[in-house]
Amino acid sequence: EGPTVLSLDEVQVHVAQQVHEYLSESLLSFYDNDAAAARGHMNRIMQAYKTAPSTTTCRVNLIQSTPKQVQEGLKQHVVMWKQRHDDQSLSSASDDNDDDIDVYIHPNLYDVVCIGPRNPSSKSLAPCRVPPPKCAPSNDATLSFKSWRLRAENGWPMTHRVVVCDRFCGEAVLRGSDIFVRGVICADSGIKENEKVGVYTDIRGAGEKR
Repeated sequence: EGPTVLSLDEVQVHVAQQVHEYLSESLLSFYDNDAAAARGHMNRIMQAYKTAPSTTTCRVNLIQSTPKQVQEGLKQHVVMWKQRHDDQSLSSASDDNDDDIDVYIHPNLYDVVCIGPRNPSSKSLAPCRVPPPKCAPSNDATLSFKSWRLRAENGWPMTHRVVVCDRFCGEAVLRGSDIFVRGVICADSGIKENEKVGVYTDIRGAGEKR
């Protein structure tokens, strides 16, 4: 049986039952000993483990620089990042691209600088399980895997070639990183420069380098 494609919404995070019960009980005092409410809080915490944080925080070494200096330096890096990605996803974004990422000093922690979106989104990633059709650059992309019956049955995209990376690489990608060779487990043959591909992560760690 081939691997099955799952979205983050379908992935379950588990801890030992004793740990789950202990943590749930520690929340009882917040809900007037309402066990159901405490368990609901714990379940929300478990769901949050699957969500990559939208904000990156940087601790400032006050011996070498000030928070303001670090803020200005990070702003320059963000501007350069946007310029490098102008011909990719940012080129199709709205005209207010320059304001979609904010670099600011934390309002309560004076030695912490934050990088994050001005308007964080809680949109589900479930629709991103399979890339949208008819956006691959080559005309023969829809025929590339026509004979791969198991591929279609398991939900793998038939319109895009695929890159499979390891879990650590996948976590970095969720924070905005590029994919580097070291994190790649395997990929479809014939991938060309600037081709749009489907990116998947082997969360079980069962894949082997090829």
